[in-house]
Amino acid sequence: MKEKTIDINGESFTYMDEVGDPYKFNPMTQEDAQDILKKASELLDECGIEYFLAYGTLLGAVREGNFIKGDEDADIVVTDEKTLYESLPFLWGKGLFINRIFKGELYTFHVEGRRGHLDMYILKP
Repeated sequence: MKEKTIDINGESFTYMDEVGDPYKFNPMTQEDAQDILKKASELLDECGIEYFLAYGTLLGAVREGNFIKGDEDADIVVTDEKTLYESLPFLWGKGLFINRIFKGELYTFHVEGRRGHLDMYILKP
């Protein structure tokens, strides 16, 4: 883990970047996954960012009517990277902690006290 500072609209924002670390998580419980998605949903709605389920999370919802047992992450796609990026300090302050950024591709978050993480992919044209 490495402390990283980025510029967001002229303001410095520091977070712990886990890009170079082996990214290993224990499987999420159903409760962990629900709590992470609920928090993200509420905060993204507050920021005016549209999103939808994707990848394994969408597959689990359709195929199993729930999260896939043993999954280590939840996956969503967001439609507005600029607003997401500008909202990082707000999200951090509300308990949705960024821990890796691949601009134009993927932002990964975690929630304190919950296993697993949330991958937010960027919708591409």
